Amino acid sequence: MGPFAKKNQNSDGYKPTAIPKALKVINGHKEGITMERLNNQARTMTTQEGSGLEKRIGSIFIHVSDMKRAVEWYSRVLDLPFNDDYLEERLSTVYTLHLEGTEILLDSNHGAAPGPQPMMFFKTDDIRKTLQFMKENGIVIHNEVLENNIVIFEDPDGNRLMAIQM
Repeated sequence: MGPFAKKNQNSDGYKPTAIPKALKVINGHKEGITMERLNNQARTMTTQEGSGLEKRIGSIFIHVSDMKRAVEWYSRVLDLPFNDDYLEERLSTVYTLHLEGTEILLDSNHGAAPGPQPMMFFKTDDIRKTLQFMKENGIVIHNEVLENNIVIFEDPDGNRLMAIQM
């Protein structure tokens, strides 16, 4: 050991005792800190103060007039598998499309008129590939703003959607 080295320290000044202390806190061994408390703190971080609402979207409803057509269209466009029972119109009036982080609920219960503005957007890594897919599949396109990496299109019910290359 060199003249400046201290007990429990290597030549770089690293104190290995700091790691066990950190592990004790993470594992809930330090007084007042438990895994339950850490989990509650994590839940609090995703909840809006006062309202109890989480800071994320749970589901998005899209009102459709023809469930079979909507399930086929969204499943094809989003490259998702689908439940054949919906195509034979044997199931309920709500169909769930599971996406990363949220879900889309196709709802044939209430006939809502489509709005003039896109209701949401989907991210794409290649806007030109996305646009080509839409054209090849006869999807109605309202606006191609390729210099800004945006394409506005609509589903079979006229609900406007957007694709953005990010």
